[in-house]
Amino acid sequence: VGAFKKYPPEAKSRREQGRVKVRFRVDADGEIMSAEVVDGSGSRDLDRAAVNAVKSASPFPRAPSGMFSYPLTLELEVSFELT
Repeated sequence: VGAFKKYPPEAKSRREQGRVKVRFRVDADGEIMSAEVVDGSGSRDLDRAAVNAVKSASPFPRAPSGMFSYPLTLELEVSFELT
């Protein structure tokens, strides 16, 4: 997901930083079925960018057959930090 993360220019100019926890559901083909913020950063722009990064990373690699039952629900924390 990191390769798909884009720091929103508006948030960057306001020097906003934060972590966003995103919950998403993946089908057996690795496609995103849904994605939502479950613990926001306090910045709408950062929250939206985190969800967009997860969606852009789809499709995810398929797991070995029989390893999971689908749809699979996952949570991921996306961090936005200015350096």
